[in-house]
Amino acid sequence: MKKTALISVLTMVVVLLCTVEWLAERTSRTQQKASDESQSHAISQSSARFESPYDIEQYINQHKDDADLNKIWTRFGIPVEPGTPGRCGCRGYDCPGDCNAEIIDVSVSDGKSDYVILRLCYRGEADCRYLAFKKEQEWKYVGITASSNNQYQPPQHRIEEYESERWLVIRELWGRGTGFLQYGERWCELSDNGPRDVLSYPVSGHSAQGDPEDYEFKSEVSTLNEQTVFAIDVHYTVLSDGSDPNESRRRKSHKLDLLFEWNVTEKRFVLNESKSKLPKSENDPIFEYLVRHRFVK
Repeated sequence: MKKTALISVLTMVVVLLCTVEWLAERTSRTQQKASDESQSHAISQSSARFESPYDIEQYINQHKDDADLNKIWTRFGIPVEPGTPGRCGCRGYDCPGDCNAEIIDVSVSDGKSDYVILRLCYRGEADCRYLAFKKEQEWKYVGITASSNNQYQPPQHRIEEYESERWLVIRELWGRGTGFLQYGERWCELSDNGPRDVLSYPVSGHSAQGDPEDYEFKSEVSTLNEQTVFAIDVHYTVLSDGSDPNESRRRKSHKLDLLFEWNVTEKRFVLNESKSKLPKSENDPIFEYLVRHRFVK
Protein backbone atom coordinates (compact mmCIF):
# COMPACT_ATOMS: atom_id res chain seq x y z
CA MET A 1 0.00 0.00 0.00
CA LYS A 2 2.80 2.33 0.97
CA LYS A 3 4.67 1.40 -2.20
CA THR A 4 1.61 2.28 -4.34
CA ALA A 5 1.22 5.63 -2.58
CA LEU A 6 4.90 6.43 -3.13
CA ILE A 7 4.60 5.68 -6.85
CA SER A 8 1.54 7.94 -7.07
CA VAL A 9 3.40 10.80 -5.37
CA LEU A 10 6.40 10.39 -7.68
CA THR A 11 4.10 10.34 -10.72
CA MET A 12 2.42 13.54 -9.59
CA VAL A 13 5.82 15.20 -9.07
CA VAL A 14 6.97 14.22 -12.58
CA VAL A 15 3.71 15.48 -14.10
CA LEU A 16 4.02 18.72 -12.15
CA LEU A 17 7.61 19.24 -13.26
CA CYS A 18 6.68 18.60 -16.89
CA THR A 19 3.79 21.04 -16.63
CA VAL A 20 6.02 23.74 -15.14
CA GLU A 21 8.63 23.20 -17.87
CA TRP A 22 5.94 23.36 -20.60
CA LEU A 23 4.47 26.57 -19.16
CA ALA A 24 7.94 28.15 -18.93
CA GLU A 25 8.72 27.26 -22.55
CA ARG A 26 5.33 28.57 -23.74
CA THR A 27 5.83 31.82 -21.83
CA SER A 28 9.29 32.24 -23.37
CA ARG A 29 7.92 31.67 -26.88
CA THR A 30 5.07 34.12 -26.28
CA GLN A 31 7.46 36.78 -25.03
CA GLN A 32 9.83 36.22 -27.98
CA LYS A 33 6.93 36.46 -30.46
CA ALA A 34 5.72 39.63 -28.80
CA SER A 35 9.24 41.06 -28.92
CA ASP A 36 9.61 40.19 -32.63
CA GLU A 37 6.21 41.68 -33.42
CA SER A 38 7.06 44.79 -31.42
CA GLN A 39 10.39 45.18 -33.24
CA SER A 40 8.72 44.59 -36.61
CA HIS A 41 6.03 47.11 -35.73
CA ALA A 42 8.65 49.64 -34.62
CA ILE A 43 10.54 49.24 -37.91
CA SER A 44 7.30 49.49 -39.87
CA GLN A 45 6.25 52.58 -37.95
CA SER A 46 9.62 54.28 -38.31
CA SER A 47 9.80 53.48 -42.04
CA ALA A 48 6.28 54.84 -42.58
CA ARG A 49 7.36 58.38 -41.60
CA PHE A 50 9.35 59.08 -44.75
CA GLU A 51 8.27 62.70 -44.97
CA SER A 52 11.80 64.04 -45.40
CA PRO A 53 15.28 62.77 -46.35
CA TYR A 54 16.27 63.22 -42.70
CA ASP A 55 13.65 60.61 -41.73
CA ILE A 56 15.21 58.13 -44.14
CA GLU A 57 18.73 58.87 -42.87
CA GLN A 58 17.66 58.27 -39.28
CA TYR A 59 15.74 55.09 -40.16
CA ILE A 60 18.64 53.58 -42.13
CA ASN A 61 21.28 54.38 -39.52
CA GLN A 62 19.10 53.00 -36.71
CA HIS A 63 18.43 49.77 -38.64
CA LYS A 64 21.68 49.21 -40.51
CA ASP A 65 21.23 45.43 -40.69
CA ASP A 66 17.47 45.11 -41.25
CA ALA A 67 16.11 48.31 -42.84
CA ASP A 68 13.45 47.60 -45.46
CA LEU A 69 14.77 49.38 -48.57
CA ASN A 70 11.76 48.31 -50.65
CA LYS A 71 9.67 50.73 -48.61
CA ILE A 72 11.97 53.56 -49.71
CA TRP A 73 11.99 52.56 -53.39
CA THR A 74 8.19 52.19 -53.36
CA ARG A 75 7.55 55.37 -51.36
CA PHE A 76 9.34 57.54 -53.94
CA GLY A 77 8.74 55.51 -57.09
CA ILE A 78 12.44 54.71 -57.57
CA PRO A 79 13.03 52.06 -60.29
CA VAL A 80 14.55 48.89 -58.86
CA GLU A 81 17.35 47.59 -61.08
CA PRO A 82 18.60 43.97 -61.03
CA GLY A 83 20.85 43.40 -58.04
CA THR A 84 19.27 46.15 -55.95
CA PRO A 85 18.77 44.80 -52.40
CA GLY A 86 15.34 44.89 -50.82
CA ARG A 87 16.59 44.89 -47.24
CA CYS A 88 19.83 45.66 -45.41
CA GLY A 89 21.77 42.92 -43.65
CA CYS A 90 22.15 39.28 -44.63
CA ARG A 91 19.55 36.56 -45.19
CA GLY A 92 21.00 33.64 -47.12
CA TYR A 93 22.10 34.63 -50.59
CA ASP A 94 20.63 38.14 -50.20
CA CYS A 95 23.52 39.78 -48.35
CA PRO A 96 24.17 43.47 -49.11
CA GLY A 97 25.54 43.90 -45.59
CA ASP A 98 25.00 46.88 -43.32
CA CYS A 99 23.63 50.07 -44.85
CA ASN A 100 24.77 53.62 -44.18
CA ALA A 101 23.04 56.91 -44.92
CA GLU A 102 24.40 60.46 -45.02
CA ILE A 103 22.86 63.84 -45.84
CA ILE A 104 24.86 66.08 -48.19
CA ASP A 105 23.79 69.73 -47.97
CA VAL A 106 23.78 71.34 -51.41
CA SER A 107 22.24 74.78 -51.12
CA VAL A 108 21.42 77.00 -48.19
CA SER A 109 18.71 79.68 -48.07
CA ASP A 110 18.23 81.83 -44.96
CA GLY A 111 20.29 79.35 -42.98
CA LYS A 112 18.11 76.39 -43.98
CA SER A 113 18.92 73.70 -46.54
CA ASP A 114 16.41 73.58 -49.38
CA TYR A 115 18.20 71.01 -51.58
CA VAL A 116 19.94 67.94 -50.18
CA ILE A 117 21.40 64.67 -51.42
CA LEU A 118 20.79 61.50 -49.42
CA ARG A 119 23.78 59.18 -49.91
CA LEU A 120 22.64 55.59 -49.24
CA CYS A 121 25.35 52.90 -49.41
CA TYR A 122 25.58 49.13 -48.92
CA ARG A 123 27.95 46.22 -49.74
CA GLY A 124 30.70 47.84 -47.71
CA GLU A 125 29.96 51.17 -49.48
CA ALA A 126 30.97 49.62 -52.81
CA ASP A 127 27.48 50.52 -54.07
CA CYS A 128 25.98 53.94 -53.34
CA ARG A 129 22.82 55.73 -54.43
CA TYR A 130 22.47 59.50 -54.35
CA LEU A 131 18.83 60.57 -53.89
CA ALA A 132 18.07 64.26 -54.50
CA PHE A 133 15.38 66.11 -52.52
CA LYS A 134 14.12 69.67 -52.89
CA LYS A 135 12.26 71.58 -50.20
CA GLU A 136 9.12 73.35 -51.41
CA GLN A 137 6.10 73.34 -49.12
CA GLU A 138 7.25 69.84 -48.23
CA TRP A 139 10.27 67.76 -49.15
CA LYS A 140 10.02 66.44 -52.71
CA TYR A 141 12.09 63.63 -54.20
CA VAL A 142 13.40 64.82 -57.60
CA GLY A 143 15.86 62.21 -58.89
CA ILE A 144 18.72 59.79 -58.38
CA THR A 145 22.17 58.81 -59.59
CA ALA A 146 24.24 55.80 -58.55
CA SER A 147 27.84 54.64 -58.26
CA SER A 148 28.33 50.87 -58.23
CA ASN A 149 31.05 48.21 -58.08
CA ASN A 150 33.65 50.28 -56.23
CA GLN A 151 35.55 47.21 -55.05
CA TYR A 152 38.63 48.85 -53.53
CA GLN A 153 37.30 51.96 -51.84
CA PRO A 154 33.98 53.82 -51.51
CA PRO A 155 33.20 56.50 -54.09
CA GLN A 156 34.20 60.00 -53.02
CA HIS A 157 32.05 63.06 -53.54
CA ARG A 158 32.11 66.83 -53.32
CA ILE A 159 29.86 69.76 -54.20
CA GLU A 160 31.02 72.41 -56.69
CA GLU A 161 29.15 75.66 -57.32
CA TYR A 162 29.18 78.65 -59.63
CA GLU A 163 26.61 81.42 -59.23
CA SER A 164 23.24 79.56 -59.18
CA GLU A 165 24.69 76.29 -60.53
CA ARG A 166 25.41 73.29 -58.31
CA TRP A 167 27.16 70.05 -59.25
CA LEU A 168 27.62 66.77 -57.41
CA VAL A 169 31.06 65.42 -58.35
CA ILE A 170 31.66 61.69 -57.81
CA ARG A 171 35.10 60.08 -58.02
CA GLU A 172 34.63 56.36 -58.67
CA LEU A 173 36.12 53.17 -60.07
CA TRP A 174 35.76 53.03 -63.87
CA GLY A 175 37.47 49.77 -64.69
CA ARG A 176 39.69 47.00 -63.36
CA GLY A 177 41.30 43.81 -64.55
CA THR A 178 44.59 41.97 -64.72
CA GLY A 179 47.23 44.69 -64.81
CA PHE A 180 44.60 47.36 -65.45
CA LEU A 181 42.95 49.96 -63.23
CA GLN A 182 41.20 53.27 -63.89
CA TYR A 183 39.38 55.88 -61.81
CA GLY A 184 37.31 58.76 -63.11
CA GLU A 185 35.22 61.73 -62.02
CA ARG A 186 31.62 62.39 -63.00
CA TRP A 187 29.90 65.78 -62.75
CA CYS A 188 26.13 65.78 -62.17
CA GLU A 189 24.19 69.02 -62.54
CA LEU A 190 21.70 69.41 -59.69
CA SER A 191 18.39 70.86 -60.83
CA ASP A 192 14.69 70.69 -59.99
CA ASN A 193 14.66 67.50 -62.08
CA GLY A 194 17.38 65.82 -60.06
CA PRO A 195 21.01 64.90 -60.92
CA ARG A 196 21.99 64.93 -64.61
CA ASP A 197 25.38 63.78 -65.92
CA VAL A 198 27.09 66.64 -67.78
CA LEU A 199 30.77 65.64 -67.81
CA SER A 200 33.14 62.79 -67.01
CA TYR A 201 36.91 62.36 -67.37
CA PRO A 202 39.60 59.91 -66.16
CA VAL A 203 41.70 60.97 -63.17
CA SER A 204 44.16 58.10 -62.67
CA GLY A 205 44.98 54.66 -63.95
CA HIS A 206 47.51 52.23 -65.35
CA SER A 207 47.89 49.37 -67.80
CA ALA A 208 50.71 46.92 -67.14
CA GLN A 209 50.56 44.16 -69.74
CA GLY A 210 54.30 43.82 -70.30
CA ASP A 211 54.31 45.52 -73.72
CA PRO A 212 55.53 48.88 -75.10
CA GLU A 213 52.07 50.44 -74.81
CA ASP A 214 51.99 50.13 -71.02
CA TYR A 215 51.21 53.39 -69.24
CA GLU A 216 50.40 55.05 -65.96
CA PHE A 217 48.76 58.43 -65.42
CA LYS A 218 47.59 60.68 -62.63
CA SER A 219 45.96 64.10 -62.55
CA GLU A 220 45.31 67.27 -60.63
CA VAL A 221 41.85 68.82 -60.97
CA SER A 222 41.18 72.49 -60.30
CA THR A 223 38.34 74.90 -61.05
CA LEU A 224 38.62 78.38 -62.57
CA ASN A 225 35.83 80.57 -61.29
CA GLU A 226 35.95 83.75 -63.36
CA GLN A 227 33.29 86.41 -63.86
CA THR A 228 32.34 85.31 -67.36
CA VAL A 229 32.97 81.57 -67.31
CA PHE A 230 33.36 78.58 -65.02
CA ALA A 231 36.01 76.08 -66.12
CA ILE A 232 37.56 72.79 -65.02
CA ASP A 233 41.30 72.29 -65.61
CA VAL A 234 42.49 68.68 -65.58
CA HIS A 235 46.31 68.52 -65.57
CA TYR A 236 47.72 65.07 -66.45
CA THR A 237 51.11 63.48 -65.97
CA VAL A 238 51.42 60.41 -68.23
CA LEU A 239 54.19 57.83 -67.93
CA SER A 240 54.72 55.42 -70.84
CA ASP A 241 57.20 52.69 -71.72
CA GLY A 242 57.80 53.93 -75.30
CA SER A 243 56.89 52.48 -78.69
CA ASP A 244 60.19 50.73 -79.51
CA PRO A 245 60.42 47.28 -77.92
CA ASN A 246 64.23 47.33 -78.38
CA GLU A 247 64.53 50.48 -76.25
CA SER A 248 65.49 50.29 -72.62
CA ARG A 249 62.50 50.09 -70.29
CA ARG A 250 63.09 53.62 -69.00
CA ARG A 251 59.72 55.31 -68.66
CA LYS A 252 58.93 58.49 -70.55
CA SER A 253 56.83 61.30 -69.10
CA HIS A 254 54.67 63.96 -70.75
CA LYS A 255 52.14 66.52 -69.58
CA LEU A 256 48.61 67.13 -70.86
CA ASP A 257 45.90 69.66 -70.03
CA LEU A 258 42.15 69.52 -70.64
CA LEU A 259 40.13 72.67 -70.09
CA PHE A 260 36.35 72.24 -69.92
CA GLU A 261 34.14 75.36 -69.86
CA TRP A 262 30.54 75.54 -68.71
CA ASN A 263 28.17 76.57 -71.49
CA VAL A 264 25.33 78.39 -69.72
CA THR A 265 23.03 78.26 -72.76
CA GLU A 266 23.49 74.57 -73.57
CA LYS A 267 23.85 73.52 -69.92
CA ARG A 268 26.91 71.37 -70.55
CA PHE A 269 30.70 71.43 -70.37
CA VAL A 270 32.60 72.01 -73.60
CA LEU A 271 36.27 71.22 -74.25
CA ASN A 272 38.24 74.36 -75.13
CA GLU A 273 40.81 72.86 -77.50
CA SER A 274 42.71 76.12 -78.01
CA LYS A 275 43.45 76.35 -74.27
CA SER A 276 44.10 72.63 -73.81
CA LYS A 277 47.28 70.65 -74.38
CA LEU A 278 46.01 67.58 -76.22
CA PRO A 279 47.81 64.24 -76.70
CA LYS A 280 49.66 63.66 -79.97
CA SER A 281 49.67 59.87 -80.01
CA GLU A 282 46.63 57.72 -80.68
CA ASN A 283 48.03 55.22 -78.15
CA ASP A 284 47.78 57.77 -75.37
CA PRO A 285 45.09 56.76 -72.82
CA ILE A 286 43.79 60.34 -72.69
CA PHE A 287 43.48 60.42 -76.49
CA GLU A 288 41.33 57.26 -76.34
CA TYR A 289 39.08 58.94 -73.80
CA LEU A 290 38.67 62.08 -75.95
CA VAL A 291 37.76 60.05 -79.05
CA ARG A 292 35.36 57.81 -77.14
CA HIS A 293 33.50 60.84 -75.74
CA ARG A 294 33.62 62.63 -79.12
CA PHE A 295 35.57 65.63 -77.89
CA VAL A 296 37.98 65.17 -80.80
CA LYS A 297 37.77 63.32 -84.12
